[in-house]
Order: sequence, then C-alpha cells, then structure tokens
Amino acid sequence: MRTLPKHPERGTVLLITVFLAAITMAVTYSLTGAVQDRLGSELDSKDSLKAELAVESGVEYTRRRLLLDPQWPGTDAAGVDLGDGSKFFVTVSQQGGQGGGTHLVDVQGTYGDGFAHVSGDLAVHPGSSENADGFAFIFLGDDCHVAHGMMYGDVLVTDRAWVVDDWLFDENGQGYYAESNGPDEDGIVKFVCTGVDGTLYKYRDDLGDYQWLGPEEVLTENSRMPSWDLEEFLQPGPGKVIMQNPYTDSTRWLVKWASYEETVVFVLNEGQRLDLWGCDFPGGVIVYSPTSWDPRQGPRNVVSLRKGTCIGGGTGGAYPNIGLVAPGAMVRNDCFGNWMYGFHLVQSLGRFRNSTILGQLVVLDYVQNLKDCELEYVPDVGENLPPVVGFGSSTGWTDLLTLRKDYD
Repeated sequence: MRTLPKHPERGTVLLITVFLAAITMAVTYSLTGAVQDRLGSELDSKDSLKAELAVESGVEYTRRRLLLDPQWPGTDAAGVDLGDGSKFFVTVSQQGGQGGGTHLVDVQGTYGDGFAHVSGDLAVHPGSSENADGFAFIFLGDDCHVAHGMMYGDVLVTDRAWVVDDWLFDENGQGYYAESNGPDEDGIVKFVCTGVDGTLYKYRDDLGDYQWLGPEEVLTENSRMPSWDLEEFLQPGPGKVIMQNPYTDSTRWLVKWASYEETVVFVLNEGQRLDLWGCDFPGGVIVYSPTSWDPRQGPRNVVSLRKGTCIGGGTGGAYPNIGLVAPGAMVRNDCFGNWMYGFHLVQSLGRFRNSTILGQLVVLDYVQNLKDCELEYVPDVGENLPPVVGFGSSTGWTDLLTLRKDYD
C-alpha cells in the first residue's frame, strides 16, 4: 500500500493562520473596547457639561429670586426643570435679616449621569423697598373709564405720559426698571358716578376732580409698575395645579365648573382666549406670561370670567394672597359678576361689571369699562404680597462673594 507523502509545511501554515487570527481578534476586541470607552467618556463628558450649565442657570435664578424676595428658601424637592432634561436644585440659608444680608447658597445640577455642585456666599442688597399700602386700585396706563362704582382705599391714576417706571426683562430674563417708560401719551381718565373713599392720586392739575367723594392730590415723582417673575410656576410643586393648553390649533380654551384649592396656573399659546365658566379657585390664578412679553405692546391673551367665577381667598395656594395674576392678559367678564380676593395684576381690563374685588388691583395698560364694581383695599394683602411680585427693586443688586465647586 502506498502512503501519502508527508508535508510538514502544511502544519506550519495552519499554525501561522491560527496565530494571525488570534492577533486580529485581540486587536479588534481592543479597538472595540477603546471605541466604547471613548464613546462612554464623551457621553459622560456631555452629561457633566449639561449639569454644569444647569448649575450656572441655578446661580443666576437664585440671584434674581433673592432680589424679589430676600427670604426665599430655595426650590422645592422637584427642583427646576430647564426643558432639555437638565435640572437644578437650590437651597438658601438666610444669614441676614429681613432686608437682605449674606446668604449661603447651595446649587446642584443634574443631567443624565452628570452631576455638578457649587456653594457660595451671596450678598443681597434689595435697595429701598417700596410698597403700595392703602391702594385699592392702581392704574398705570393711559385710558381709564370707571362708572357707577365705589373704591374703598386710595387710588392712583396716571393721566400724564412717561410718568411710570416700567418693569421689563432683558434678553437674559433679568428684570429691571426702565425709567419713564410709559404710558406714551396723556391719558383720558373718567370716573362716572364713582366715589373714592380715600385719596385719589393723579398727575394732571389742569382738570377738575375725577370723583366726588374723597380728596385728590397731584404727584410729581414717577410711579413704579410692580415687579414680577412667574417662571417658577412652570414647575410642579406644592400648592400648584398646572394646566397646559391642550388645544394647539384652537384660539379658545373653555374650562367649566372646575374647582381647585391650589393655585391654578394656566399656560396659554400667544393669542389664545381662556374662558372660565363657574369656576372656583380659592388658591388664586396665574396666567403665565413669558419674560419676553412687554405689557405695553398689548395683551398676549384674553381671559373671560363667566358664570360667577370666584378667585382667591383660600389657604391652599402656592403663596398667600394670590388673586388673579396675569400681567400679559386682558381680562373681562359677563353680567353675572365675580368675587375676587388677593393681589390682582392684569395687563388690561375690558368690559368688567357687577363684581367685588378685595385686596389690591393693578392694571398696567388700559381700562375699557369698569362698571358697577366695588373695590376695597385689604391691609393683609397690601402688606403681605406673594413673593413673586413686589414694588421697587430698581436699586437692588447682588454680590457673589464666594463660589466653591464641590466634588461629591
């Protein structure tokens, strides 16, 4: 029997092939691992960067809030969602007194697996604190028509141009006072069969008295629009019910017979009308207006109070004394009338009739026809405004004394 010849080089080739395959697999595995590590590192870096940006936003937000309210304790447990998945959380320890002083602030930012943490000392100088104690009605626009009503408390009307320091926001969302910003023309003020049981303050001295009951005084210094910051009402938290517009294609949103003890926050599209029928909101109502909206440019929304809707007067809201706060909305009602309690801030009033308004009412632009209404100043409201609004902070500022990056 013939035997096949032996070829030892075949075994050598096989061994080399196996060896090369093993090296190729090792290199491939190593490269794959390196790529995965690189991608993981880049993802971690992105998360960390987003978390650090959230911390920066938190620091600026804290400075703005403490100017409005030097006793602000920080955010609640839910923090503030920035809309891109990142959040910041703020804790403030007051070391100063009621007027400001130095505060210890702690700000944490999160995004995905990223985490950033800073703490520091922030000095708050709120400046001269002004208020509007005693005023039942403050009108800061040009045209105002009031008929067949009574006002118990002082009243302010701006019947001259450029006598109001308006509260505005810059491109970064920082609030400031613009001196002599409005109104842009002498106003037409009419009080028809309406008495003021208090003092009516005005700017023109070349006209007769506007009303028949109380004294009238002429002012020479500018008045100030209230300051406000409603951004925190976009975040869930205790004492709030946030109602986001469900009708993206509709110009009207009808809410019927709703009742909430909490503060109800309505978030509307620009140009949308909100109708509230027979609603009861003892925690107050916020109609959100973005900081980019200037109330002098006209109403962003229209709010209609119908079928006896009642607002304010309860204890379950986010803050005490919130009434109807809608600095971007023109508000009107039907003939059924309304009952409202608290601090009320609106862009303008349309036809508003047969209502009782307790606390303090501020109108920024115009009053079309306030008729058959009774307004009464409530000291507890005027002396204890909700911290998201206030009068006077144009000379205030903050100093960031120290800022430490914490690694934990």
